Amino acid sequence: MELWEQKIERLKETAVPWAGFCVVLLGDIQYGTKDTDVSALKDIVSWGVERDAWWLNLGDNLDIASPSNRGILRAAGFYDSVEDALRTRVEDLQEELHEILAPTKGRWLGVVEGHHWYPFEDGTTTDTRLARFLGAPFLGNCGIVRVKAWNPAAGKWGFLRIWCAHGQGSGVTVGSPLNLLHRLSAHFEADVFAIGHYSRLACTAYDRLYDSGKNIHSRTKVLVVSGAYTRGYTLGRIGANRPEGSYVEKRLLPPTTIGSSVLFVEPYRDRTFGCLFRVQVMLRPA
Repeated sequence: MELWEQKIERLKETAVPWAGFCVVLLGDIQYGTKDTDVSALKDIVSWGVERDAWWLNLGDNLDIASPSNRGILRAAGFYDSVEDALRTRVEDLQEELHEILAPTKGRWLGVVEGHHWYPFEDGTTTDTRLARFLGAPFLGNCGIVRVKAWNPAAGKWGFLRIWCAHGQGSGVTVGSPLNLLHRLSAHFEADVFAIGHYSRLACTAYDRLYDSGKNIHSRTKVLVVSGAYTRGYTLGRIGANRPEGSYVEKRLLPPTTIGSSVLFVEPYRDRTFGCLFRVQVMLRPA
């Protein structure tokens, strides 16, 4: 588990009139498959850059090497020439993804490790190399990002805590990932709990009550699931010279939701808790 603190020195009021900031959750791009919606990916990059957004990556950036695939590759004992060909292909795909995400460099709160990544001989992975390229902290499997920003309503610095991980398990209902986050939120103190993995857009919020000795006060916890950028069902998809569906279609899984969840963060002053940030979530389907 990793802890990272990001200080936001300046808020661009022309982009966000209420002197707050926004964070785009970007995950499950799975770049490198014929089903990746590159147009939608470029669109969210342009949209976020126009708004001076911050970004948080939730893993599965390349459609390369699931955990079972990595086990098979290790056991296969390929010749060096085959290993070199695989590595070159992965590096080419990563360079293409870097080019698309280049406008966002220096605006990242973190990169978490997903299920799909490729290990290099020097100990780096496609995820760690992406983090290095973007100028982002690599948060491993799970992290808490403390965003330190000036709160003009309170006249002091405040913190927004975002717990994040790629995600785990399966679930066909819309509420499955939210149920997972609700259970996890009982064990960590954070304002926002975010995961990817499920390739859908979803969010909810609930209040936790606190006893101040004289009254009962509430704090709102936001649970959010990022979208995806690889389509599960594609009309006219061809494989091996015949109609062939993607992994999602073959397993009759729900269609993926293309797009991102966006956090809009607004500072305010609370009489009990002091300098706080109100979080609104926009589900932005492509």
